[in-house]
Amino acid sequence: MRTLHRTFVTFGLLLAALPTRALAEDEPSAFRFEIRGYAQLDYVQAFQGVDPNWQAALRPSRIATDESVYGTSPNATLSVRQSRFGVYADMPAGGDIVHAEFEFDLFGVGVDQGQTTMRPRQIFGSWKSILAGQANSVFMDGDIFPNIIEYWGPTGMVLYRNPQIRLTPVRGTNTLAFAIERPGTDIDQATLPGTYASRSPVPDFTLHYRFSTDRGHVQVAGLLRDLAYRTTTPPEEKGSVLGWGVHFSSVATIGRAFPHATFRMSAVYGHGIANYMNDGGVDIAPASSGSFEAVPLLGLVGFVELSFSELVGAAFGYSSTQVDNTSGQTDGAFRRGDYVSANLLLTPLPNVLAGVSYTWGRRTDADGETGIDQRAQLSLKYSFSSVAKL
Repeated sequence: MRTLHRTFVTFGLLLAALPTRALAEDEPSAFRFEIRGYAQLDYVQAFQGVDPNWQAALRPSRIATDESVYGTSPNATLSVRQSRFGVYADMPAGGDIVHAEFEFDLFGVGVDQGQTTMRPRQIFGSWKSILAGQANSVFMDGDIFPNIIEYWGPTGMVLYRNPQIRLTPVRGTNTLAFAIERPGTDIDQATLPGTYASRSPVPDFTLHYRFSTDRGHVQVAGLLRDLAYRTTTPPEEKGSVLGWGVHFSSVATIGRAFPHATFRMSAVYGHGIANYMNDGGVDIAPASSGSFEAVPLLGLVGFVELSFSELVGAAFGYSSTQVDNTSGQTDGAFRRGDYVSANLLLTPLPNVLAGVSYTWGRRTDADGETGIDQRAQLSLKYSFSSVAKL
């Protein structure tokens, strides 16, 4: 928390040192600096016991298929982890704009799971067609994330912010992008002896093509990976298998009259793509022969958003992750995750949002055992921004 406090103080002093004034949208500027974010409080009421590290977000892969693990008693929590803070800058250079972002929220994951701690989201710079840093994977379509208040979101969505070097030679109505991205292999060694770790001989290769109109867009993306592994103790055993994926996604807006409707949808299939998914599955697992193979995975997302007025909106939909388990995985391995979300959103002021939601999740293991997680959520969000132009 001391680090977080020092970060806020530093950015606050930087903002205070910059002169600010009312600016026209078309006013030319040599330098643009923006601080943007929001403070959000989530009250989450689970109808059954949940993983204590995942009280504030519903992830089907974290649902217990044995109800005795977390119990059946209701569980309530209040969390500020969705709150977000970011700084963004634009500076003319070489006939174009250098753009940089540093954005984080407070939702701890990994070794910090269950904690309220700084979590980097976007940290990158870009100039002309070249981007370098941590940003949305080129295999991902961030625009299909629905307007819901539950933090983690659709289980079957490609959602991965990854360090990368990206080239976008075609920009505009038609967009073409390529990237090399940080590799990593999520391994389920099941009952194999020894301990296996990820090995990264080459980066992942990603690409996408997007066609856009004033009603939305269609995107197709591809992924190619070298899923390498090795033992961490002698005698060394190592190897690799090919991973690949294809991802189709679209956002479409219809009905200019009441109610305004937006559809967000995607379908992704591949072998060894779990590392890029929002939730569930592993990249490689052992076959009956004892060697590793890339695990097939199918992810689906379908959401509808309705805008009844400037004040009232709604969003609802379904998502799933389906894994084709290998013959060498155990009975308790993750096989399927299902996710349903229904949201009612109120925007009484441009910088204030209040929402209520119902979220349902289910995990299915390789042996067919299932577990259910149901939650209601109330959220209040207060957004802020400040722009300086010099």
